[in-house]
Amino acid sequence: MRSVALFWCVLGVDACGGKPPPSVQLLDDARHYEEGLRWQRFDDAASHVPPGVRSAFLEEREQLSDDMNISEYEIRKVSMAHDQAHAEIVVRYRWYINSVGLLKDTTVEQEWESRQGVWTLLGETYQRGEETIRGMRQEGAARLQKKRGVRAKVEIVAPDTFPRTD
Repeated sequence: MRSVALFWCVLGVDACGGKPPPSVQLLDDARHYEEGLRWQRFDDAASHVPPGVRSAFLEEREQLSDDMNISEYEIRKVSMAHDQAHAEIVVRYRWYINSVGLLKDTTVEQEWESRQGVWTLLGETYQRGEETIRGMRQEGAARLQKKRGVRAKVEIVAPDTFPRTD
């Protein structure tokens, strides 16, 4: 029996009362967040959002839940930083809007940080899919405000819409 307990301790499993490695905890927390979104258990998902934005997160999700549903998600890639306290996760969502009925795909890259052993979602950037353009607009506007101190509305247009002046 002692050799079995020692075996589990060597593997790093919680049989010895220790914490799981950061990578295991990250996946557990990311799945908890994603499952909360998928099944509209927004309080569960919000536990992985910074406290300062939780109420806005919950309000936005409640509004979206009236007509939008996530049918599935897939964690496609996990990249842990060397400090074991930061990570990037790529997630693909399949979702639909009830009133439209079309299944859509969106891929996002999420930035996570470990805070006192709990992983927190700091933000996400849209890579592909329906929300990509909206995400690019928001990111561009946020960067302008941060760097230049100006508020701006960013529009994305087709290449060569405006002649180059440089």
